[in-house]
Amino acid sequence: GNWAAQLGPIERHDRRGGRYGHRGVTVYRDRVFVTHRNNLWALDKQTGKPIPTFGDGGRVDLRKGFDRPFENQTVSASTPGVIFEGMLILGSSVSESLPSSPGDIRAFDAMTGEIRWTFHTIPRPGEFGYDTWPADAYKVVGGANAWAGLTVDHRLGMVYGATGSAAFDFYGANRHGDNLFANSVIALDARTG
Repeated sequence: GNWAAQLGPIERHDRRGGRYGHRGVTVYRDRVFVTHRNNLWALDKQTGKPIPTFGDGGRVDLRKGFDRPFENQTVSASTPGVIFEGMLILGSSVSESLPSSPGDIRAFDAMTGEIRWTFHTIPRPGEFGYDTWPADAYKVVGGANAWAGLTVDHRLGMVYGATGSAAFDFYGANRHGDNLFANSVIALDARTG
């Protein structure tokens, strides 16, 4: 279709001087998913216009859906998501300094934009790996994000991602323990996370 021409060149620098790298788009049925800054857009692949039934007028604010005020979050996605059974599964890019947003891996309904599941890369109380972090680290520490993208195995129903460090990226003395699931290769059930 002619959607690519309507998107125009991908902006490499924003007005505030930040640099954003975009590594592609995800195409599913009648839509093209593209991210810019903190927004995930679903565009009609024929017209390039936002699909109004997806999220809020065609977009989902990636800062929303965490247990912290969204206005204070810095969340974007520089790599396209993967599609599995009607879900767009997406990693994220977050700040490498404190405070930092969670690096959760999330599955969005590809038709509506609703979050279908979330995998907490910094576990919450009662979740596997919580005891490998300082108490309540999930409330203040962020990062441990799958910024480089995800891979899906449709036959096995698995999604794979590699995570980076938790914040602060270059100093971890405040994070005693093994810090699961930072600096890990993770295999998740693609249906449930």
